[in-house]
Amino acid sequence: MFEYRSNPFRNENENTNLYNPQRQILQGKSQILNTKIGSLKTSQSFNNTTKLFNNKQTMRQRSAFGRINTNLNVNVQNNLNHKNQNKSKVYLKRSVSQNAVSKNSVQQLNQNKVRVRKSFNQGKERLVVKKSRKNVTVKNQKEDKKKLKSRKSQTNKINPLKRVGSQLLNANSSSLLFQNKRQNQKRRPIKKKKKIIYNIDKPNLKNPQYVTEFAEDIFSHQKKKEVEQMLPMNFLSVQKKINEKMRGILFDWLCEVHLKFKLKTEVLYLTCKIIDKFLSKIHVPTSKLQLTGITAMLIASKYEEIYPPEVDDFVYISDKSYTREEILKMESIILNVLNFRVTYVSPYFFIQRYVKAAGVGMKTMDYLKLKLLSNYLLELSIPRLNMIKYKPSQLASAAVYLALVSLNTKTLNKSLLWTDTLQYYTKFKLSGIINCARDLRTIAVQVGSADLNDENELLSARKKYKNKRFARISRVPIRMV
Repeated sequence: MFEYRSNPFRNENENTNLYNPQRQILQGKSQILNTKIGSLKTSQSFNNTTKLFNNKQTMRQRSAFGRINTNLNVNVQNNLNHKNQNKSKVYLKRSVSQNAVSKNSVQQLNQNKVRVRKSFNQGKERLVVKKSRKNVTVKNQKEDKKKLKSRKSQTNKINPLKRVGSQLLNANSSSLLFQNKRQNQKRRPIKKKKKIIYNIDKPNLKNPQYVTEFAEDIFSHQKKKEVEQMLPMNFLSVQKKINEKMRGILFDWLCEVHLKFKLKTEVLYLTCKIIDKFLSKIHVPTSKLQLTGITAMLIASKYEEIYPPEVDDFVYISDKSYTREEILKMESIILNVLNFRVTYVSPYFFIQRYVKAAGVGMKTMDYLKLKLLSNYLLELSIPRLNMIKYKPSQLASAAVYLALVSLNTKTLNKSLLWTDTLQYYTKFKLSGIINCARDLRTIAVQVGSADLNDENELLSARKKYKNKRFARISRVPIRMV
């Protein structure tokens, strides 16, 4: 047990219960309490510091934890510093008086030795013992390190560690942050590129024949009419002996007759439309099929041309297979069956405007090539029955796009060729015409690889555009769409 002596630091006017065995001295060596044995270790400078604590001016009431707040006079502090110049400074440590320790103070000492405080490290509560300014964890430090490593590995899989309010985010909270970021990114308005649309009617504003004021209304009306005038794929089911091949041979021969008479292009498309409408309503024998074709071209030339060919010319072109009276009689039959409604929408009506929209900024030679190649691809579709499923405006758009792809060999991104101006005037996106363009390409490749002397192939359009007059445009290789 402790042996207590009279305390030289004791103030007689004060109660002993107020004293705490823990004292802190600013200068000099201190006495340190050994917590295990309970003995006192006195320092050599203990006697030197007694004078300092005898001064009543420097003493204040001790705190509940036994700490001493000192307020030294300037003179005393200067003298003390002068004496201890060669001595090393020693900071606050605990000291215990001999006579001030009682039963209550021993209990306070045991309580004050070990002070438990709670700290929140990374969102988890831990007990830390403060003993002579050394932090010792109650739990094993190894277990804490393992848990920290596991947390870091989990959070690193989702996101690098982030701190919010000096606490680490859990994996769930970090994932929520990512979701909020993605939502904010989606909510941000995306800057769209401005569409550049050229006015293709501007050069012809002063020309009354182009009727530029009503151009858009005319074309919108024609797009409605083309849907009403479309034929089903099985319209030849009315005919008993006429099939797809015979129809193709007739149309191919009419293309040559059209070139021989040097008629307008509109006459050819109107002729084919009249024949299809007539065949879809009345049964025609095979012996009258050529007569039907000649008479339909006569009606179309009267409708479109200022000076149409005479009836005798058609008798001559048919190698006098039919007489003049037979042609005129067939003309009356066709007009009565069709109720004299001979106005039909053709692909050529749309292709003229679409080529103008595609040729904005082109040189004159490039524009002419584009126009000729588009017309060539469109004429290839006339004898083919499988192209009836497409609308005339869709056929014209696909022909223009395929011509652009074939002529612009340096353009790798083919979707850029379908400009905003073309999309505005055609009312078709690229996805709406891509299938039609592929069908046109297969026809063009098939015709281009065939022998010109082969009579079974439908090669009239290729022979026509092989001429120098049409810039030999049929020799241009058709690229993949």
